[in-house]
Amino acid sequence: MLKFIFSRLPYTWQFEIAKQRFKAGRIDFYRETRLDIAKHGMRNKETLVARVNKHLARTKARGESTSLAFSSISKRLRAGDNVAAALRQFIPQDEYTLLDISRLSSKKDAVEHGFALAEVAAISKRILRDAVSLEVSYPLLIMLAVFGCSMLFGGELFPDASEALPVDQWPLAGQILYAIDTFNFKHWVLISTALIGLAFAYFKTLQTWSGVIRTKWDAIPFLYRNNRDLRAAQLIVSFAALFESGLTFRQAIRRLLRTSDPWLSWHLREMDRRLTAEPHRPMAAFDTGLFSTLIVDKVSDAAGRDQFEEAITELGTQSLKEIVEAVQRNAKRVSYFLLGFAGLFFILIAIGSYLAIGFVTITGYSAIS
Repeated sequence: MLKFIFSRLPYTWQFEIAKQRFKAGRIDFYRETRLDIAKHGMRNKETLVARVNKHLARTKARGESTSLAFSSISKRLRAGDNVAAALRQFIPQDEYTLLDISRLSSKKDAVEHGFALAEVAAISKRILRDAVSLEVSYPLLIMLAVFGCSMLFGGELFPDASEALPVDQWPLAGQILYAIDTFNFKHWVLISTALIGLAFAYFKTLQTWSGVIRTKWDAIPFLYRNNRDLRAAQLIVSFAALFESGLTFRQAIRRLLRTSDPWLSWHLREMDRRLTAEPHRPMAAFDTGLFSTLIVDKVSDAAGRDQFEEAITELGTQSLKEIVEAVQRNAKRVSYFLLGFAGLFFILIAIGSYLAIGFVTITGYSAIS
């Protein structure tokens, strides 16, 4: 049924779906391609073409949407595009950069290493996003349930209770809850629109909002902190690949500026500006507020031993697990805070409204009697 619906969609829609499906399964593609290259000892496009054509035949036979993605990649490779260019529209920008860097290297295993780094970056992002989503989803679900209860009290129960006892005779806490619940019921469309707008603005500003004020927000353990740490981990991997390819710190910064979004561009430009002012202090240029104290301390210690670039290379290739674990710990702290807030919200609104209804009903009936 789904295949039939997919076949009736406009081609542009089909292609967008194929891109998203390929992106979702790109880790397996990276791994299998890396293993093929390692086995055949090739750094040209022949191994990748064979891998892509194999996937193309398989997905076509099954009628899967990703066949459109593999067909496009195969055509671009056969037309002369390099590996990174052929995959660019189907993978995240930072992973494209890693693959593009690898083709510029003169090392024999550069392409294999590029796929390995892209695989590590993709796995790290998946782990972190899953952790953050899981830790945040439960408190949000509780708060949505409480909001639903508030609307139920404001729309159904409190109006009946106000007939038994006028609202001006209620205790102050009951009057406050009455005002909150009835407001939520009467203006739920406005409230829902505002919340959706805030969510949209948050995700929009993740990549577009930059500057000193944003850096201060990034340091707060909520909202932007996990995104900052995730992007910092990705940037460390990119720096490591560039340093292994023989680029200097300044050259690496300017290479990454070509493909970075406004938020990351601000940090990279700030690094470049500081490095120009003090070329012998790379650590001062590095610490723009993008990296956590864990990363800054590791690099700072190494910089004191004149091993700045070596430290970043080690972080990008060996210590990424520590960074991922640090982000997961922060996500748990955020989750505990949100759970506490959601629990307090539940007690004040849901249970408070229930107790207010009971008090008003008993008081009202007593007055009637």
